[in-house]
Amino acid sequence: MTEATKQPWGYVHHKGLDKHLVGAVLENVAIVEDRHGNAKENAEFIVKAVNSHDALVAALEACQFALSAHSPDVPEDMRQDWCATSYDKEAIEAATAALEAAK
Repeated sequence: MTEATKQPWGYVHHKGLDKHLVGAVLENVAIVEDRHGNAKENAEFIVKAVNSHDALVAALEACQFALSAHSPDVPEDMRQDWCATSYDKEAIEAATAALEAAK
């Protein structure tokens, strides 16, 4: 993966250009076009998604570990005591897929 622009990102409406800009401070990454009257909302959504990315990956990694550690496929004596011991294989697969998509 290429190195992304550092976080946190922010949003600014550049009045002179009448454009909605998103990116790191003093390093605009994208211009959000105002095609349907929702450029401000889309710019704010992009900023929120970018700034929450690292926390999302960490949470998914924790879920993936917890789910995998309690899978019926893991021998009983290797499971952790601090969680329930019956998890659905589909939940493990969903957490793994979401984690891969977020990385």
